[in-house]
Amino acid sequence: MTPFEFVFALFVLLLGLSIAEMLGGLARSIKLHDKVRIGWLTPLLAVEILVNLTTFWFESWRLRDQGAPTLGSMLITLALSGAYYLAASLVFPDPGKEPGDLDEHFMVNKRAALGVILGCNLAALTIVTLHAGTIPGGRFWLTNALFLGLLAATAFTTSRRWSLAGLVTLLCIHAFAVVVTM
Repeated sequence: MTPFEFVFALFVLLLGLSIAEMLGGLARSIKLHDKVRIGWLTPLLAVEILVNLTTFWFESWRLRDQGAPTLGSMLITLALSGAYYLAASLVFPDPGKEPGDLDEHFMVNKRAALGVILGCNLAALTIVTLHAGTIPGGRFWLTNALFLGLLAATAFTTSRRWSLAGLVTLLCIHAFAVVVTM
């Protein structure tokens, strides 16, 4: 087992549980579509977090040759992947506690869920920057500042329309990043 595989085992376990939490919540909501109005906000938040999880997973792979694991790196891995699980668990209501409208659930829980994702992204950017060996250029900082600012604005707006616009824009940024890096 390589050092990366050792650290990645913990990381993958928690990220996999996060993905299962998201997909399970979506499946429960679809099954209850006659009792629960699904709307757009909760599913878009779920997609944003799933894309963010996948991006985080990919970026972790890019850091695989950064040295031997330490207790500190294991604790950081646990904290970040555990935080993603926390965010994922907030997106959909617990079984048996479904509200009549998932958009209402979104408005109550989005600040915590997106705040956790914001914190994970800030931590990941710090880690990536520290391991880069060089200081990233202006485009890196501008892109990430815009993304994090939009994430924060979406978390703290009280408007459903602005929340929807923020989530759609965040997903468009991810889609643009996919196209640019192909």
